Amino acid sequence: MKPLSILLVDDSPEICSLAAHWLREHHVACVHAGSDALAAVGLLHFDVVVTDIVLPDLDGLAIIRKLRQSQPWVRIIAITGGGRHISAFECSLAARELGADEVLLKPFDETQLRAALKSSLALRELQMN
Repeated sequence: MKPLSILLVDDSPEICSLAAHWLREHHVACVHAGSDALAAVGLLHFDVVVTDIVLPDLDGLAIIRKLRQSQPWVRIIAITGGGRHISAFECSLAARELGADEVLLKPFDETQLRAALKSSLALRELQMN
């Protein structure tokens, strides 16, 4: 697989750092807020966006919605552990409905993240053919 440009969005620096390490053969950028994610995708090209759903400012569902409208070719992997007022299951359903290619529940491991990345890219190939 050729190196991809990946944006990781999570308010936990630890999760971003660990996921970036797992995907070190790719070009990975990390941001910790939804507004920073939208600014990044407005300025740079990303093949894949991995976004948490529950973020402190602009949630991952809004990021997914905006990406599907403005950059439908971007592969999206949503990650969630749920939140104070919403379960992880509800988050994952909403993310799928809005267009996330894959959803991972926290905690996830390197194997699960790599499988989600591979699956989202395979889906892209199917859609292009």
